[in-house]
Amino acid sequence: SGRAEGGRIEVVARNESGYCVLEVIDNGPGISEDLFDCIFDPGFSTKFDPGTGEMSAGLGLVHVKNIVENHCGGHIRVDSDSSGARFTIKIPAERMIGGGRG
Repeated sequence: SGRAEGGRIEVVARNESGYCVLEVIDNGPGISEDLFDCIFDPGFSTKFDPGTGEMSAGLGLVHVKNIVENHCGGHIRVDSDSSGARFTIKIPAERMIGGGRG
């Protein structure tokens, strides 16, 4: 049809060997592997609006990692190539059942 594909985000949830697994997948330009360690640092961002000169605060992934690791006892991983990025979050199922209270 000649129409360019727009941005797409897919969220997949599944139960896997005692873990609740969430995958967030996009079709963006991907993330360079040398940035994998930086993307979870406070203030790090690649989002820049050339029209306004404003940069993103770089706090979104910091909060996600904090919640996943410190409040849910899970972990987050990123994989990426030129077809997009995939964030995989694994949280122990027992932390999800009953709100993780123990």
